[in-house]
Amino acid sequence: MTALAAARPATSPARLTLYYLLLAATWGASFLFMRQATLEFGPLPTAAVRVTVAALFLLPLLLARSAGDLWLIYLAAFLQTACSLFFQPAETALVPQLVGENHLLHANALIALNWELTRLVAPPLGGLIMVVLGIGSAVAVDAASFLLAAALVALV
Repeated sequence: MTALAAARPATSPARLTLYYLLLAATWGASFLFMRQATLEFGPLPTAAVRVTVAALFLLPLLLARSAGDLWLIYLAAFLQTACSLFFQPAETALVPQLVGENHLLHANALIALNWELTRLVAPPLGGLIMVVLGIGSAVAVDAASFLLAAALVALV
């Protein structure tokens, strides 16, 4: 047994079951909420609201000044992740409405490419902006990118 494994508390089957039930409830609730919002308001306004809210959820990062403010970074990360849980169903509902059936496979492939390029390019670019311009500028650029996305979605 490694020291790391010995330091980790044992997880009981009941605790794992509770954890999985909580995740399922969260994902299910977010899917149902977004499905209803997409039906009620349409996928474009729902997506525009999501990215605007995501920009606002970055604001706690501007208050982080020292290691004691690490909780603000965790809060912003949690809020961003929670927000993305609500966006995925709207994006999924939006694609078939924007492209025809014969272009759906191609559109989904482009979306997947976009996500992978973002995962590849965004972290080093964000780190570079943070080193050169500071964390406030990095947060401002990130928030501006969300607002730009909201504006572009609103134009569709």
